[in-house]
Amino acid sequence: IPEDSRCEPQTAATAMQKLATVDDVIAVVGGLCSSETLAAAPIAEENHIIMVSPSSTNPDIANAGDYIFRIIVSDSFQGKVGAELARAKGYETAAVLYINNDYGAGLNEVFTEEFLAAGGTVVYNDAFEQSSTDFRTLLTKVEDKNPDVLYLVGLPVECGILFKQKAELGLDIAVVAAEGCKDDSVLELAGSGAEG
Repeated sequence: IPEDSRCEPQTAATAMQKLATVDDVIAVVGGLCSSETLAAAPIAEENHIIMVSPSSTNPDIANAGDYIFRIIVSDSFQGKVGAELARAKGYETAAVLYINNDYGAGLNEVFTEEFLAAGGTVVYNDAFEQSSTDFRTLLTKVEDKNPDVLYLVGLPVECGILFKQKAELGLDIAVVAAEGCKDDSVLELAGSGAEG
């Protein structure tokens, strides 16, 4: 029984309520986004519905209930590895741009904490809305802080556009990105902005 929760918490909660009370399901595969998974989890837990997310990474999902599972690495690991990678490459200062949802907030928090713990300095953090199409203001703020590396947490469309606009602005900064940016469409959207 498919339900499209559109990565939106309220839509996910409504869909889970329907699956629990109308469709009487015993298990759900999803949500795909951390925000929707966290919103639907209390309903699944209350109704003893097993919920398995293939891609929700926010660390809080581990504590969402006895019936809530994921089959992907938590942001608590991914953010740490991102910070370790950035420090291993010799980057001393970092800026973080992240999508304004539980996925982005979780990775921002973990990366920032781990980068600081590894002796680095985070000079700028800021969030952007899903479906944003203009990152020039954020990128200009990043440029003003002159970090060694940009840690980017987003989804393919936003990542592709951001890379393209970064190149258009002539911003020469290394990027370490979360798995949400790992998609062929990022390269298509970014064009030559993905080089390097």
